[in-house]
Amino acid sequence: MVHYVDIRATKPIWNLNAHASAVGGLALSSYCKDMLVTGSQDETAKVWDLKDSTPSLVTEKQMHIGHIYAISACPDSPYVFAAGGAKPDNHLYVWDAREIPGVMTRFNDRLHVVVPENGNSTAVKMEDDAEASSSTNLFQFKQKKKVQSKSEPSPSTSTAPQGSVKDRTKKKKKKKQ
Repeated sequence: MVHYVDIRATKPIWNLNAHASAVGGLALSSYCKDMLVTGSQDETAKVWDLKDSTPSLVTEKQMHIGHIYAISACPDSPYVFAAGGAKPDNHLYVWDAREIPGVMTRFNDRLHVVVPENGNSTAVKMEDDAEASSSTNLFQFKQKKKVQSKSEPSPSTSTAPQGSVKDRTKKKKKKKQ
């Protein structure tokens, strides 16, 4: 059960029977207004729309990580969530909710992308509804390119050993023999 409370009131504003089992984690989207994701011991995650203070189910996803004990929103991407579960061999799931078409349709008009004044990086933030209505295309913006200094290694070149850890371990064992 999920309760929406105002600490100044004596009763919850609403109660939501979100899952068949206990809710282990919940997270509000970092920058997408009214988007709530819940995870449960029933091994599912659900996306809820809280618009007008009335929760409505948008979608449900089987996570395949066992009982879900924690969910967290990505601070850099409004539709990405990480869930932690009980399965020992597969206990972490990172989910981009944009893979479900209904999520983008429902929340896209509440997401706002802006370029910070310093121009060094992009940021996503919520704007007032009045500002949002004047915005035409929220995903088109300019970003200044970062000038790479000569002392920084190029992102395309890596000093890390190639191959998997397993491959490198095998190579080390062969060298020892």
